[in-house]
Amino acid sequence: MHPTIPALAEAARTLMTARADDLLLTSERIASLKPLHDVAHVPVPALEQIRSDRSPTTPETLPVARAIQAAAPHVRWRQSYSEDDGFPRAFLDTYGWFDLAGPDGPYTADNLRIMIGYWGPALHYPDHSHAQHEHYLVLAGSAWFRLADEPFRHHAPGDVFQTPPGVVHAAEMRDAPLMAIAFWSAEDLSIRLHLTDNDRHVEVN
Repeated sequence: MHPTIPALAEAARTLMTARADDLLLTSERIASLKPLHDVAHVPVPALEQIRSDRSPTTPETLPVARAIQAAAPHVRWRQSYSEDDGFPRAFLDTYGWFDLAGPDGPYTADNLRIMIGYWGPALHYPDHSHAQHEHYLVLAGSAWFRLADEPFRHHAPGDVFQTPPGVVHAAEMRDAPLMAIAFWSAEDLSIRLHLTDNDRHVEVN
């Protein structure tokens, strides 16, 4: 495992500990974060944009953001969607995510999937839902999140956006990109997404 990946895991653990109440994480669940296996590097088109991004952070989120950028050339980047799902090339060229802990990540944690995501500016992530309870913690940049029928609300570095299981939500990256860490809490951590706009189900292998 490339040394930047354990460094990222430790930075994430520190942030998780500091924000445990906001993320509904117990000390036992945080302590369960452990190395699982090596992963092959898989790039995405936005990789160099991710590595060079210097969007605003906070003193609390900066170590994780920089650790992500250092580890970026050594992790398995993924995309949940394709043009067949109605996502334009401009979205796919500036978006990507990877598991830090989860079925395809270098680490594991008890009933917890930890994902790192990046979305470029001027992107719209349409209405979707999933069975897992989710918390987004903004690391760098910003986004506007909407839950169900509520209005979009701005979230800056350090802010947490929570989505209960099965509730539709969406995000807009307006004049800034978004780098975020997302936590899924559930026994079933498989990715099955429902895209509300076209009533399409997407399962990520």
